[in-house]
Amino acid sequence: MYIKKVQVQNFVSYRELDMPNDLHPGCNLVLGYNGSGKSNFLQAIIFALSDSHSKKSKQERTMMLNNRSATKEYSVEVTLDNHKQKLPVAGNDVIVKKVYNCDTDRETYFLNGQHIQEREIFNIFESGGFSLSGTSQFQIVQQGQVEQLVLQGEEGFLKMLKEVTGTESFDSRVDKMNQVLSECNTKKTQLEKILDAIKSRLDELGREIEEYREIQKIEKEKKALELALHTTKTQANNGEIENLRRQKLSLMEQRKSIIDQRDDILIENSNQKDQIDSCKNMIQLLEAKIHNLNQMRNEILNSQVNSEQSANQRLVQKNLNDYFSVSYDQQIQQLNQGVELLHKEIDKLQEQNTAIEIDIQKIKLKQGELIREKDLLLLKKETLEKFKNPQQRKKFFQEEQNRIQVQQANVKKDIDDAHKNLDLANKRVQELNQKIQARQQDNETLKNRMKDAERDILEAREEKRRVAAQLKSFMFQQNELDLEIKALKTKYGAEVEQLERLDPIYSTLKRLKLLINEKNVAGFKGLLIDFIECDNRFAACVDLAAKSKLLSIIVDDLETAKEILALNNQIKGGVINIYPLSIIDNSQEKQRNYPQSNEVMPLFQQIKLKEGADPRLAKLIYNIFSKVALTRTYQLAMEVAKDYNLTCVTPDLQIVYAGAFITRVGQYNKSQQDRVSIYRKVINIQSQVEQKVAQQISLEKEKDKLSGDDLDSMRKIQKAEITMNNLKSQSQQNNTILFDLQIQIEQKTQGVKDHQRVIDNLNYQDNQALENLKDLEKQSQSQGEAFSEQDQHRLLFLNKTLDELNRQLYQKENERTQFTNQLNQASKMLNDNYLKRKNDLQHNILEQEIETNILGKKNEDSDKHQNEVESKRIEKELQIYGQQLQKKNDELKNLMSTIEVQEENDGLMQQLRAKTIEIEEISMKIDEVQGRNFQLETLIKKIESYDKQTFDNAMKDFEHQSIVREINSRGQELEKFPRMNRHCVEWYDKYTSKHEDLQKKFKDQIETEQGLLRLLVDLDLQKQQALEKNFMKLNQNFQDIFGRIVPNGMAEMRLIKKDQQDESQISHPSQFQEGSQVMQIGQQVYKGIKVRVSFTGQNNQLEGLGHLSGGQKAVVAASLLFAIFKIEPAPFYIMDEFDNALDAEFRGAIAGLIYELSAQSQFLITTFKPELIDGADRLYEVMTKNNKSEIAQIDSKKAYEIINDTANSK
Repeated sequence: MYIKKVQVQNFVSYRELDMPNDLHPGCNLVLGYNGSGKSNFLQAIIFALSDSHSKKSKQERTMMLNNRSATKEYSVEVTLDNHKQKLPVAGNDVIVKKVYNCDTDRETYFLNGQHIQEREIFNIFESGGFSLSGTSQFQIVQQGQVEQLVLQGEEGFLKMLKEVTGTESFDSRVDKMNQVLSECNTKKTQLEKILDAIKSRLDELGREIEEYREIQKIEKEKKALELALHTTKTQANNGEIENLRRQKLSLMEQRKSIIDQRDDILIENSNQKDQIDSCKNMIQLLEAKIHNLNQMRNEILNSQVNSEQSANQRLVQKNLNDYFSVSYDQQIQQLNQGVELLHKEIDKLQEQNTAIEIDIQKIKLKQGELIREKDLLLLKKETLEKFKNPQQRKKFFQEEQNRIQVQQANVKKDIDDAHKNLDLANKRVQELNQKIQARQQDNETLKNRMKDAERDILEAREEKRRVAAQLKSFMFQQNELDLEIKALKTKYGAEVEQLERLDPIYSTLKRLKLLINEKNVAGFKGLLIDFIECDNRFAACVDLAAKSKLLSIIVDDLETAKEILALNNQIKGGVINIYPLSIIDNSQEKQRNYPQSNEVMPLFQQIKLKEGADPRLAKLIYNIFSKVALTRTYQLAMEVAKDYNLTCVTPDLQIVYAGAFITRVGQYNKSQQDRVSIYRKVINIQSQVEQKVAQQISLEKEKDKLSGDDLDSMRKIQKAEITMNNLKSQSQQNNTILFDLQIQIEQKTQGVKDHQRVIDNLNYQDNQALENLKDLEKQSQSQGEAFSEQDQHRLLFLNKTLDELNRQLYQKENERTQFTNQLNQASKMLNDNYLKRKNDLQHNILEQEIETNILGKKNEDSDKHQNEVESKRIEKELQIYGQQLQKKNDELKNLMSTIEVQEENDGLMQQLRAKTIEIEEISMKIDEVQGRNFQLETLIKKIESYDKQTFDNAMKDFEHQSIVREINSRGQELEKFPRMNRHCVEWYDKYTSKHEDLQKKFKDQIETEQGLLRLLVDLDLQKQQALEKNFMKLNQNFQDIFGRIVPNGMAEMRLIKKDQQDESQISHPSQFQEGSQVMQIGQQVYKGIKVRVSFTGQNNQLEGLGHLSGGQKAVVAASLLFAIFKIEPAPFYIMDEFDNALDAEFRGAIAGLIYELSAQSQFLITTFKPELIDGADRLYEVMTKNNKSEIAQIDSKKAYEIINDTANSK
């Protein structure tokens, strides 16, 4: 990577620079006369490729704008050659542009024409080996920086070593990990406290669970005994009912026999026999119908018994609502008491405030009289001293009278304005009162509308209840489909997980396909494996030959491929393969030779494209699989791989790569499925899921069609509820506005009082002005009197009295301020805390009443409405059939009365009446016993859970008195437990689960802490190793380069410890005997690095830098600089007149070093010395034309002329 081109706009002396030729990747020399803009050219590059510009002040940044620029913005664009892809950016060229706006003081970066954040572009360049954060002294060398390198001292040299090594990143990571360790300790302490608290609560809940279980045991035993008692009574009653029914049946048969005998007698030889039989048949039919209706009515009664539990729930809910209503009433009562107390407190404060106001007015009145008297005395004294001439005094008094009259006129005008403001305030109060009345009327209207909405909700819910039952039949089918889909999805997940384990890139492809579908990428075709098919026998061979290429992405063209790559970078996916069809179509098939044998078969011939696949994929399949052949035996595979340069696969999945390189992988592939088989399973399961989903959608459509009525009723309910919510919201908003209006009335009332106080004050000023006029007239009449000693004493007395009055006034005003603050606080508390809370409670009460009415009516209607309708229908039919039965009985009676009765009919009638009376008595007994059974069954249904063993024992050895005693005993035991936590088991499970989760987190924190400690040790070791390595490299490079620049010269670098002198120095790797000594470098045991050199090499004596001349120090600095360059070469170096201080005898050697390093790094150098000209790859001249700098490429002859002219001018 190197700088290829530079474009500058409005930067310092460059108004517009677009270099005609590209910079050379080697050594580029920039020459020019003083002031032409050489350094500005390098500064422009530094501006674009570092953040040094942002560290300057705004004034310094603004001064870099070209003074003839038409805009307040300058920019620099640098094109970098990236053909080796050192930077992770697509393309061979990377264009970086940086723009600075002087008005907004803002820097903006662009990468390849696209806006980019500063941090992002810094990360990109750091990954390429060049840091934009800071102007590193080892990559960008400013003027005079080389000389400063040797002046930094021993500590500076040690700091330089750390900067070269990059220990700052180690230290930064260590600081972050220490911070994380601290956070881990804090979290661990918090978790310990929470775990102790939860453990204590678990112990407490454990005791409560034991008590709860004991209570449950007693309750279940009691219920079991009660159930046994009720069951025994029910069984006895059932036996009694059965006996009574048998007796009744016997009596009815006897009665029927008597009736038959009587009828035979009555209708014997009668012409009306047929009519009587018909009438009897009709009576029997009607009796059967009445019997069936009675059974239906009994079933309805049983359903009413079953609904008692829900009625109890409604009662509990009602009691709860009543409890909240009572609580709200109590809170409102408390708030009313608080409001009353605050009103009393406010009245008391207002009375005190009024009394203080009266005292202040008295003090001000007295103060005004004394001030007026004082002013008259002072006026008298001033006029006598100032105006000796009576005419002048008269004129002065006349002017004072005029001034007071003007002041009086202004006061009267202010009084008129104050009266107008008072009228406006009173008018505003009246308007607010009217608004309050209107809002109160709106509240009444809203309450009525809310009642209407409540009625609508009840009606809509009843309609919903009627139509909701029709949808239950579809739920079973839908649940079955859900279970099948869930099972398929579980199987799908397992296969996908297996495929991801086999090839982790499939996880990236899944996310990428979702993103592609979301972005609607037009040219995406699918994966390669979607378009091919092969015999199952060859699936493992295909997988073994292609591997991850089977999951390659197929697209139309290169643009689509770039778009998908961008999406992959967005999700930070792995490495993916993409094949554009346009490129595949243009590629050439590589012809291969295969042995003519039935034992060898090219693999690509066994792979076919699926129907509908793009035919261009055939060429891709050939290119991928043509180098693979299937062979019968391993020995044959060895021969084919060697002779035909093909990769061969045997039936037992042994691979011989081209050139007969052997890899036995048969056992590995046999132990797991291949990609082709797994992917086929995934696609098959996906197809099944889609079919099930289609069935589910079809079923859902039928369900939607059936649920049309249900949706209509739902809409009605939603509409009614929305109306109710809107009405509630309007009511709440109306109450809030009403509350605000009340506050405004209080504020306006206070404003009226303030306006009245202003009017009183202005009237007082008006009266004062009148008094001043009178006093002034009086003073003007007595202007001949002298200012006596009595007047002088009076003036002193007035001053003292006024001071005392000022003190009293100040005290009273402080008291008034204190009372005013208290009054404001009390008013604020009344408005914010009490009145607002009362308003909210009233709104809650209204909502509670509405919810209670809706809930009660809804439950009552939903449970009883249908039964009532059925009961009414049955009662109506019973009444109709009863009337018909009565009519038929009367008809039968009339028919029977017309028949001649024989003498024996009287005895039969007496027997019939006796049997009928007995039957009625037995029926009454049956009804009585059934009533008792009905009550017992109701009690039995209420018993939900009981102790079965106790029940069995009680039923086995049943004794009524003993059972009753046991029930009473259990009741007494339960009274010993006044309180019982029925949720203790549920809470215990929750706390146990929470305790286990926190225990796991606590262990995770400990493991995290240990892992961080291990990582800290590893980082410290890496840091020390890097320091050791770079110190040795730097010392060796420094010795070599110094010896190359200075013939016979010698140099070395030594580490100096803090507690010792030169004797404990390290300069050679052999002196690092143990790793612990290296670690001491990181622990800052050393205080610096000492540099020692010798320019003569005589007697092998090395000296420090203090005795060197300026030119010699420059040589040492240059040697250090190039020694650093050779440790880890940067992509390019920018050097501004670095050789100014070097003597001519050393510049040639340094030029040779630059030419040597330019083979792998680019150099941009400005200089006034000729030594670099001959070896430079490209020469440029910076010149000034029309007050702007320009750059042009020149030859060596022109370069020497510039250097000579510059030297002569100096």
